Amino acid sequence: MAAGDTTGWPYDTTSNANSTAAVQMGVWTHLTAVYDADSNQISLYVNGALAGTGTHQPGPAFNGKLAVGRWQNNGANANFFNGSISDVRTYGTALSAGSVALLPNGAPAAPLQLS
Repeated sequence: MAAGDTTGWPYDTTSNANSTAAVQMGVWTHLTAVYDADSNQISLYVNGALAGTGTHQPGPAFNGKLAVGRWQNNGANANFFNGSISDVRTYGTALSAGSVALLPNGAPAAPLQLS
């Protein structure tokens, strides 16, 4: 997760929990990132399988709109994703591993009221 507009690399990283949950070049891949604010943990899932976990690294407060497929560097849009992105969703709570496992198959996670 980006900490905000920056001059460096502000993203969290995860440990490699499951080497079989890997992204393959040229193949549609379902990625799910989960941040649990209560535990300060992040999890990355590839096609519904846990690929890695880590601890969120606090950064400066971020104000602005959600951006997908690029980041900002010194106020300018930069580092555009070179590929296709489809069906982006955000939820107001951390999804369970069971809910994440259902997402690549088109089954919705538990309904949420987002504000």
